[in-house]
Amino acid sequence: MRAGAREVRVAISMPGVLPPSVVPALVIAPGRRYHRDRPLTRGLFERAAAEGFAVARFDWSFYAAGRDPSPAFADEVEELGAVIEHVRDLEGVDRSHFYIAGKSLGAGVALERAASDPSIRGVVLMTPPIHTPKPEFKMGTVRPRFEHLRQPALVIVGERDPLCDLSRLYGLLAGLPHPPELAVVGGDHSLRAETEPEAVANLDLALKHAVDWLRRQSVR
Repeated sequence: MRAGAREVRVAISMPGVLPPSVVPALVIAPGRRYHRDRPLTRGLFERAAAEGFAVARFDWSFYAAGRDPSPAFADEVEELGAVIEHVRDLEGVDRSHFYIAGKSLGAGVALERAASDPSIRGVVLMTPPIHTPKPEFKMGTVRPRFEHLRQPALVIVGERDPLCDLSRLYGLLAGLPHPPELAVVGGDHSLRAETEPEAVANLDLALKHAVDWLRRQSVR
């Protein structure tokens, strides 16, 4: 599909439903290098689909072209919006139960969209970068976006994530008018650990938190 003049590669899973039945929907935004087929993005896609969601995952056009993100992430915000509108228009999608999720840079773009779009029912922010040694890739000022967020939200973070230090995250979330739920699992920014079994367990726990949260939200 296209967002403006740019091509966006999208994978969609749509459960078989007969009108007038409808299903909740989820759009998953990837990270800067953490593309749509990496474990968290693909894993959430597959598990949400198994729960009966219409689900889409995609790659940013800058990633497919081997470039950097656009200034102020303007293209990325537009691309997420285009995928959202595409999925909303699919027959059988329940527009009143529409969710978005994002990994890393995608979490920042998802937060930006959710904070400005009350039609989004909820948002899952996976390893959001709240501080970074590369400020040109930071998603602006995070706290004001959280302050504008009125929907339910879930933040999933690794306990050793260098871009989302837990003490800073606790300070960021303290006192928010609508604080998100927080799930802390093992691992770094990609939930990696010293051993492969630990990394697999971190990923599995993060996905269980995300899917359980989506399941609970979708029946409200």
